[in-house]
This record gives sequence, C-alpha cells and structure tokens, in this order.
Amino acid sequence: AFALKASDVHLEPEEDHVRLRYRLNGILTDVVASFPLEAYHLLLSRVKLISGLKLNIHERAQDGRFTVRSGATDIEIRTSVLPEKDKESIVLRILHPEQIAFSFEDLGLGKKLRAILEREIKKPNGMVFTTGPTGSGKTTTLYAFLKKVHTPEVKIITIEDPIEYILPGLVQTPVGPGY
Repeated sequence: AFALKASDVHLEPEEDHVRLRYRLNGILTDVVASFPLEAYHLLLSRVKLISGLKLNIHERAQDGRFTVRSGATDIEIRTSVLPEKDKESIVLRILHPEQIAFSFEDLGLGKKLRAILEREIKKPNGMVFTTGPTGSGKTTTLYAFLKKVHTPEVKIITIEDPIEYILPGLVQTPVGPGY
C-alpha cells in the first residue's frame, strides 16, 4: 500500500473469504480477490490490539490509530472497524506526511476561485467547511489552508471528524460518536 501510494486499505470479509482492496487515486481497486478467513481473524485481532481498540467488542464501530515507520518516516494509520452481520470489516487510512506537504499555492485552484479564497482567509474571523467524498482532497485542502493562515498571532481551532494530522500550535477538536 505504501509503495503504491494508496490512501486506504479495505479488508472486507465475505461468506467464505476476505477481499482486500486499496484506494488508489480515489478509486477502490482489488488487490487480492480473496484470502482465508482464518488469517483475517488473526489480522483483525492484531489491528485492534495495536490500534488501542477493544478485542471483545464486535457489535459496534471502533476507531483507533497506530504508527508505522517506513525508512525515516513515521506514517500514521487511522483504523476503523465496522460491524456487519456476524463479522467486522477494517479500513486502514494511511496518513502519510507527504499528503499534507501541499501549500495553498500548490492546490491547483483556478485563478478566480483562488482569489476568492485568498480574500476570505485574510479576514480576521470566520469559518471554512470542507466537504466531499473520500479521496476528493478535503484533508489536503484543509491543511493547506491552515498552513497558509497560521501565525503565532492567530488562534485557530479546528473541529474535525476525525483529526487526521496533528499540527503544532493549533487547537484541534474531534467531533463525532465517541467524543
């Protein structure tokens, strides 16, 4: 998943096997059509354990995270375990530091939209909502905006579901079930 620059890993148990898919450029792509359920159950327990989730909870969703070192880079993995009928699926969101390396100028906005956004983010107060489907660039856009406006003289509070990247000097508040 790291080598292919996948943003997510989806492990989806079926009746007699498990489907493994990566999200590549916003599109879910089959990687392994199936692998044994026995291996999946061991993997599920390990993912729950390293993510700080409860091993004995199967009937409700759980979210956690863990860190993986790849070379000299720490990569955060956000874990979501979702109950289904008689099974649980796993989504691992890969939060690579490169993903938030974009500056506001690097977002590729058209001139007109960029001018509007630059005017708006110069205002002394306000609110910005980022919405859209998975893989649409919400996180990249949000963190590019935050880097553009953050100075020691400005207090910034984010309300995120969930917090994906921790940025020093900001107040980042999680919102959603369980908070």
